[in-house]
Amino acid sequence: MKEMLLGRLAAIAIIATACGAADMTGPPAAAGEGSPMTIIPEYNKQKGGPKTTDDLFALLDSNGDGQIDRSEWQIRKMAIFYMRDRNNDTQLGRDEIPGLDASRFAEADLNGDGVLSGFEFNQASFSQFDKADANSDGVVTREEFRVYLETLNAPR
Repeated sequence: MKEMLLGRLAAIAIIATACGAADMTGPPAAAGEGSPMTIIPEYNKQKGGPKTTDDLFALLDSNGDGQIDRSEWQIRKMAIFYMRDRNNDTQLGRDEIPGLDASRFAEADLNGDGVLSGFEFNQASFSQFDKADANSDGVVTREEFRVYLETLNAPR
C-alpha cells in the first residue's frame, strides 16, 4: 500500500517543473503518512512553494547531492501534484498549472475533460524523467533541469 501511495505521489514533481516557479499555495487537506507534507518537509519552510528554478531543483534533489535521480524525481513529482491541487479535488485544472503550455496540457488530458488526474499527470510526456535526463546518464543535473524547464515553457 505504501509503495502504491508513493507511486501516486511520484506524479507530482513535474507539474511544479512544468509550471516553472509558479506560486504553490495551500497544502493538501491532510498531512498524514505519505502526504506531501511528510515526503517534502521543506514545503512548510517555503511559504508558497519554490519561487525559482534553483528552489525547485533543490526541492526535487531530496538528498542534496546536486543532481536528481529517477527515484527522487518519481517520489517528489506526485508530492508536487498534490501541492498544486489547491482545491483538493485530486485533479489539476489549467489554473493550477499556469506555466504549462496549453498544447502540452491538452496532450496530457487523455480523456479531454479539461483537468489532469494523477494518472494523466504521471503519464504526461512533460513529467517523464527521461525527457529531462538529456544525456541518459541516470541523473538530471542543474543545467539539464534548466534546459528542460525552458523547453517545457516554450510555446509549440
